[in-house]
Amino acid sequence: MNMRIRFAARSAVASLLALCLSAHAQSVSLATDPTALAKAALGAERGMAAVGVWREGAARFGYVQDGAPLSPVPVTTPQQPLFEIGSISKVFTGLLVAQAVERGDLALSDTMGRLLQGKVSFRSPDVAGITVQQLLTHSSCLPRQYGGALNASAVAIQLREGDRTSLWAALAGQTLTQAPPCDATYSNYGLAVLGEVLSERYSKPWIELVRERITGPLGMSDTVVSLGDHARRMAPPFDGLREAPLWDMKAFVGAGGLRSTPHDMLLFGRAILAGRSGPLGAAAQQLVAPLGPYEGGRIGHAIFVVGPPDRLSYSHDGLTGAYRALLTLYPDTGEVMVALASNRQAPLPQLGADLWASRYPVRSTPVDVAPSLLGDYAGVYRVNQELAFTVVVQDGRLFVRSSRNAFNAYVPVDADVFTRPAGGAQMSFIRSAGKVVGLRLEQAGRTIPARRTDEAVPPLATLAESVTAGLTGTFRATRLLRNAIELNVRVERGQLAVKSSNFPRLQVYPVTGQTDRFFYETVKAELQFERDGTGLANVLVLHENGVHRLERVAE
Repeated sequence: MNMRIRFAARSAVASLLALCLSAHAQSVSLATDPTALAKAALGAERGMAAVGVWREGAARFGYVQDGAPLSPVPVTTPQQPLFEIGSISKVFTGLLVAQAVERGDLALSDTMGRLLQGKVSFRSPDVAGITVQQLLTHSSCLPRQYGGALNASAVAIQLREGDRTSLWAALAGQTLTQAPPCDATYSNYGLAVLGEVLSERYSKPWIELVRERITGPLGMSDTVVSLGDHARRMAPPFDGLREAPLWDMKAFVGAGGLRSTPHDMLLFGRAILAGRSGPLGAAAQQLVAPLGPYEGGRIGHAIFVVGPPDRLSYSHDGLTGAYRALLTLYPDTGEVMVALASNRQAPLPQLGADLWASRYPVRSTPVDVAPSLLGDYAGVYRVNQELAFTVVVQDGRLFVRSSRNAFNAYVPVDADVFTRPAGGAQMSFIRSAGKVVGLRLEQAGRTIPARRTDEAVPPLATLAESVTAGLTGTFRATRLLRNAIELNVRVERGQLAVKSSNFPRLQVYPVTGQTDRFFYETVKAELQFERDGTGLANVLVLHENGVHRLERVAE
């Protein structure tokens, strides 16, 4: 189904905010048992999850497979399984750039026109003028992928099969809507270009540079691109319930092609935190030095930097066709955590959000607000074309949701200030001449402003039990020559959430004026429930690229 495809392409900031506004936050920290963290990272999905934590001078590891803890826990590197780490590979590219700058081989101000002279004939002077720094900070104005690849299938093909020839051809013909820099927009394309620029500069494959300058000196023997003898140690790959292929990359290797273990990634994180005095020298310090803004926080050499000066955090996540990964570094405490899961649909991002909520807590003591005053806040507040906050007042409470996600209740803690402590989110409403005109969300060390719009506000945040009764359950349609469509519907805090075997559970929202009809915000798709005489929905009709009738499956 296309729902999984579109979901995979949503923006990083929407994902982050959705997680921090979610209702599943738990009290977790890097002091939590790594096995418990691994369970949270995998959830109820198939496959394996592994968590490594460096804390108080010691490494600890936790593993689960198909929900059960592994025992004994693999501790030494020859025993540990490997996972694809996806976009965490970009941090390695950023570090290679920092090393090249330290050596005097590159400058952050170097342009693509200069670095690729004689190799790429640029159609656009704006593209030729893109700098190394703009590529590192996702401010180059390049799209997420080249050639208009938008859905997950096209993106996956490009990531796996795109080679240097096609990359240079795309860059040669690329045009931009404005001259860089642009507001930061995540670009695999841009980091792939940078990885191949490094390879061209030194006349060596990107992975050889990584081996010579990073993994070799640090003793990271299990951080590889080509598996060879490591193949038997790859954690079993899944996309939901289905087995999924590994992603072997060519030109995009510097943007997402590495495989690694928890042991190796702790070595990498510790070397970064050691800074100038550590094994990576001054390049480690430069790696995390902010170079520009990024979605309410900052970004260094392709690594995200959030938080106040006395409590900074460095991080990057990764996603491939069958794996999720998260690397988090706390310089004030010297702690490092890596979480890896061998299922694309694993709720590992939720674990990251829970950790942010514990690291950056918000006020939780409520104050009294007259219910009649809550109406001042109801509205749609937009950050950009993709992301908005919808604020609804219902039953004397304030409910907020970010695009594509569920409503959650916020509590008043001060004048015009509401928080959701479990999500680590604080929302401050901004007034002008006494009227609410915008809001500011603070969470995970980031600050995101949004302006109030005239967009219609839904009448309700949650649905009465009388509306949702009879809708929950599993519905299936068998299709010849293709996998069956199966949707599982459940109620979460008065809202419908739907999951299939190959895309995560997503919220659906009532279609105004139509009974038992709901729409997805991520795709052009709607669901129509058909009830029998008892009020039980026995048929679920999916309207997406045609009409598909799914029948209730006996539990």
